[in-house]
Order: sequence, then structure tokens, then C-alpha cells
Amino acid sequence: MNKLEHFITFKNNNKIDDFIKKASKLECNILNTETFMHETLHKIKDTFFKKKMKDKLHIYQTIIEVEKYFKYTPNVKNDNYYNNIFKELDCGVYRYINKKYHWDYEYLIPNISDSMDESKIIFIILDFEDYGLDNNNDYEAHSTVLLFLPENKKKYFNYNCYYINSHGINLLDDKFYEYKLSSKRKKKCKLNKPFDFKFIEMLVNYLNKNTSHKIKYNNNHNYLGVNFQASDSKGICFVFPIVIFYYFGLNYFNNWVIKNTKESIKIKSGQDLIANNQLNLFIESMFVDFCPDFKIILIEKIKYPNIDFTAILTEVIENKKLLYCKIILRAIVKFMLQFK
Repeated sequence: MNKLEHFITFKNNNKIDDFIKKASKLECNILNTETFMHETLHKIKDTFFKKKMKDKLHIYQTIIEVEKYFKYTPNVKNDNYYNNIFKELDCGVYRYINKKYHWDYEYLIPNISDSMDESKIIFIILDFEDYGLDNNNDYEAHSTVLLFLPENKKKYFNYNCYYINSHGINLLDDKFYEYKLSSKRKKKCKLNKPFDFKFIEMLVNYLNKNTSHKIKYNNNHNYLGVNFQASDSKGICFVFPIVIFYYFGLNYFNNWVIKNTKESIKIKSGQDLIANNQLNLFIESMFVDFCPDFKIILIEKIKYPNIDFTAILTEVIENKKLLYCKIILRAIVKFMLQFK
């Protein structure tokens, strides 16, 4: 088995649509939790992660119907309404039994609570079924990452929750949720923060009230770095959680080195970076191998931590246009095909 890096090339051959079709055959971009993609995450863990991460990591996938949570504001619906929809929130789970992975359909909240009882790291593929409306007033889906990480100090909280959306800093421009009224009409629900931040807040509040665990989540626990989809006109959001999963598993417990042709620089483990409020840097560092220019700028960001390089890094992605997306998608497709 070759590592993901083996499949990264910078050639501009083949159409990105060809790789989107291949990704579809690998079930990367369908709203289902029983998929080749989901099962492959477990196989990636078994093949490439070190024993400590293999033993510590639990993986779930869930699909959220956003309209249930934001079509009606909390002051219209009572607490029982939200308690019931969180209680009924389902997820897909793969378990290794008799030398094969078996999928099961279960409830998310008990699985999170049980994993916390065992002090596990929880990695959730969080798919929003009706994330936004396109120009035809049809819903578009979006795939994101939710992390629950054990808190070592355990003074007030025993877990921290972190949310990673590939749109990064651009999320702060979208403090609303739009839902359909008819095939042509829609309504905008204004919020005081991005609706996915609000959803995570509601989920954590529910867990804090209905389990024995105390979880910390605030605005500093959201990824607000580079918008990795700044040049994405094809909607390949599904590829970013896979990349994040791979590098999270490799580098959460381990220091590593970022190299280019001129220099190399050491970077702390993801665990240390997150503990020092550097979630953005941890996530951004996962994408350096896909773009040499991005890597050069990120090294400068590490060297000069008091300077904000977000706009410059975003400009690099924008200038690459669809080539940046193609490089990532092509590598992921070829990497996953090994597990067929």
C-alpha cells in the first residue's frame, strides 16, 4: 500500500469531471453512511496509523437535516422538540468482526457518550444534507468534520469539541440559513453566527445536559483559517474530510517536518498545536503537499506567527483555480482505489 503522498502530482492532464465520476464510484459524494468511502477510512486507520492512534480513535458518520433545526427558531419550538431530534439523530458505524468490517445503523448520542466513557478520540464525518440553496433553489449538501478530543487536565471539562469546515474564515460572512418554501420561493433565517456553528453549540449543550460528560466548545474551537474551496467551482467538499482524516491520524500525536527545496521546518504535533490554540495551523499544514506555493507561504507563517497570512494563502489557492482541486481529488481517488 502506498501513502497518499505517492499519488500527488502537479500535472494538469485529465478533466476534473473524470475524477469526480471516479469519486462517485467510490461513494465519496453520496448522502449515505454505508459506503465504500466510510469503510475505507477504517482501512486507512488500520494500514497507516500508529498503534496509539489505532487504539484511541473512533469514527462515525452522520447526516444532518438542517431545516429541522433552523426552520423554526428556538423561541418558537420548546426544548422537547430539540431534545427529540437530537435523541433520534442517527449515524453509521463500522465495526471489525471476524476479519471483516460490518456496518450498522445506530444512534449518534449514545455512541459519542460510550466513546467518551472510554476516553477515545472521536472523529465524525458531519454531512449537512440541505446546507444551502443553489441558483435553481435546490438544496446542496456539504461535508465537514467534528472532533471530540479528551481533555487531559479535566478540571472543569473532560472533552473539547472542534469543528472543521473547509470554507474556513469565509464562514463568518454567512450568519443565516436559507430554506425552501416552494420550488421557486425561499426564506432566510438570520442568526448571530454561522448556522453550522449554532448547530454544534446546540449538540454540545444537549450532550452536556443528557450525558455524564462535560464538553467545552466555543468560537475558538472552530477552524477559521484558509478557505480551501476558494477555487472550487465543482463542489468537491467531500474530499476535504478524507484528507483531514488521513493527516490527523498521522500527525495528531507526532511532531513532523515540512520541507521544500530551500528549507525545512519542524512543526509540533496536532495535539500540541490544538492545545496552544493553533487549530488553524494544524489543519492548513495538512494541505502543504498539494501545492508548493502554499507550502512556501505556510513555512513563513510558522516562522512569523504574529503575521496573518490567511489572505495570502487563500490567494495562492484562487490563482491555481481548478488545478488545486484536481490535484487533491486525483490523489485521493488513486489512493482510495488501492482498497478496492
